[in-house]
Amino acid sequence: MKELRLDRETLLQYIYDYGIDRTSKILQIKLEDIEAIINPSPETYSEHKFNYPALETSAVVAKVIANNYERLRAKYVGNTTYLELSQTDEDIFHNTLLKVISEGIEDSILDHIEYRIKMLRYQTKMDHKQLKKLFTNAIPTETCQTEE
Repeated sequence: MKELRLDRETLLQYIYDYGIDRTSKILQIKLEDIEAIINPSPETYSEHKFNYPALETSAVVAKVIANNYERLRAKYVGNTTYLELSQTDEDIFHNTLLKVISEGIEDSILDHIEYRIKMLRYQTKMDHKQLKKLFTNAIPTETCQTEE
């Protein structure tokens, strides 16, 4: 069976939510392995998968984003309060920019950013709707079980 290797972002989220000791127990990994994932040495860079490798970034796309950054940020970042998994609109916005830069699609960059942000917002809305439906269906079941 292939060993599952966590990425740095997921591991940091677990540590933020549960603390380092509890994360180690939950994921059944040693503290040394956690340290190696969070702060990899130059020898182990190839062992870890990073979401957006620097080799794939497009300078043209990055320049267009840099020139329009303030306008884009004002347009798409409004909510800076807590959302699911500690993500705010600003987190979604910056992750979208990183993804667009790494894809390197040089046609209609600003439209591509707008499409991706709308897609992520719609996906989050549908996920919350589905979770809400599951949660409301679970409440009567739990109530019936405790009454018996």
